[in-house]
Amino acid sequence: MDMSDIPFDVPVILHSIRKHKNLQNAVGTKEARCLEDNVYEQLVLRHVDDNTVVIQSACNNRYLQDRTNGHCVFGSIRIRDQSLFTIEANSTSSLFFMPCFTGNVLQCDNELVVKDRQRLILELAKGGKTPDEIEQIVTRLFDSPTVGVPSSAYAIQLPSTSKNLPNIIYMTYPNALS
Repeated sequence: MDMSDIPFDVPVILHSIRKHKNLQNAVGTKEARCLEDNVYEQLVLRHVDDNTVVIQSACNNRYLQDRTNGHCVFGSIRIRDQSLFTIEANSTSSLFFMPCFTGNVLQCDNELVVKDRQRLILELAKGGKTPDEIEQIVTRLFDSPTVGVPSSAYAIQLPSTSKNLPNIIYMTYPNALS
């Protein structure tokens, strides 16, 4: 793949065309999540070598890391083996980020966030928090109201056979959103 057309070292937004969500690292967490179109975060692609890149949060300088358990997190401010991704393109020029650590495809998953949200609400209720306190905490952590459960998703990896799905992730420039 010709990497000369990829905007390195400038803020970009990674957007899933299929899910209509943007990759984000919410303030105060290390979770990599995919949120609705109007909620986005600037990320920076850094070229490491050949087709290898890292994805860095412009907000806190943490690098997206691929975990063996299927989760992706913005974990470290240092580049590690789990932070390395290769970029592949399909016939429609959609870009795919393939973690070098596992070889899977980076993609959004709505199911994990729903379970985590439900588990958190239950724990907060058991701890004696009021419904208003629970809503404030959940809203802050998940960046959406508790009634909007489907609007948030975690970034996960899928087996590389899934890369045949059209239009997984594309990049757009922040200035193009205005």
